[in-house]
Amino acid sequence: MRIKTGEHTLSFPTHFPSPLPTHPPDSFAFELGIRHHTKPSGSVGSYIAPFLSKRIMFTALALLSVLLATTTVSAQKPSFTKLFDGFLDIDRSRGSIPGPFGGRLIAGFTGGNLTDASSGALVANIVPNFGGEFGLVVPGNRAYTDVRLAAQFVDDEAAFAFLDFQGAGSLDDGKAYNYVRLETSSTRYASLVEDFLVIWIDVSQSPSPMTVYKLSDEV
Repeated sequence: MRIKTGEHTLSFPTHFPSPLPTHPPDSFAFELGIRHHTKPSGSVGSYIAPFLSKRIMFTALALLSVLLATTTVSAQKPSFTKLFDGFLDIDRSRGSIPGPFGGRLIAGFTGGNLTDASSGALVANIVPNFGGEFGLVVPGNRAYTDVRLAAQFVDDEAAFAFLDFQGAGSLDDGKAYNYVRLETSSTRYASLVEDFLVIWIDVSQSPSPMTVYKLSDEV
């Protein structure tokens, strides 16, 4: 086992031989942020433990305690930027298909759009009668979304975008969060292909409101 703290690396045995050898090998290694000597075949832990003195072990543990006590671990929380608002018109008339894992949804899209979250300006229209929601509803009303749809941007290029959602939510409140993979030939929105996108949607309403977020560069 190795524990790396700052510039130091501590290595300790993770298993011991059974039965223990009656004599030490010709050479062995005990790494404490320094280069080790040549060791015989097999893991270091298989040979070293029986021959470490208590002084060495206590010194290593004391050093480890000091290093851990002086190391500050900073947990960074991700932040997201709101990109688009929008809605989906969903055709739910086909219901779902019962299966071995739950009910497989068959829902189509008859319309919708995306608007700029800051200005409210229209950005894209959802392509009607393309794609759908093919998610799975399991006991407990948990829903695992599986959505594919297309949108057409309203700028001069009028390029299309393909969106693939994968996520989870609950039918109790109709809300779900989804990771989104986006493909497009648009030059204006080309960066969205590389961005980490999340879509929130509320299917309890009709039309169903949705919001698109982007993982911010600063965390």
